[in-house]
Amino acid sequence: LYHPSMNLLARTATLSLFATILSLAACSATQRDPANVRIYPQQLPRGETLDVQVFREGRTLTATNSTTRDFGPSTLWLNKRFGRTIDGWQPGQTLTLDLNEFYDEFGEQFRGGGFFARETPEDVVLVQLETGAPESRQLVSFITVGGKARP
Repeated sequence: LYHPSMNLLARTATLSLFATILSLAACSATQRDPANVRIYPQQLPRGETLDVQVFREGRTLTATNSTTRDFGPSTLWLNKRFGRTIDGWQPGQTLTLDLNEFYDEFGEQFRGGGFFARETPEDVVLVQLETGAPESRQLVSFITVGGKARP
């Protein structure tokens, strides 16, 4: 990186290049949310498919709890892989969630897309809610509307 025979301009250019490479590496690091890093609970029993429509609009999911059920702390799952915890979901309450807040068991983020997205966004084909008391947890499914990603 540095050699005594280098002139000031060459040293400055070398250091500038090194700083640029470091900053690009820092920008490309994926942020991980350890609270949402879990394995999809394949072994849980499947509940019913509820009449709750989940809409995808760009990189946002929106759903209104159109049931009379009060869901306590739960995990919302996408495509049997990516999860995100929610504090609860009351009847009539609307949830609006950023797709980039969903993570898989390895800490990989759901590719929700967006203007600065580097990779092709993923489709949302299945939305499930892991809910219930610890001894009676189950996965209930919702109706996905417009889950196709638009690059």
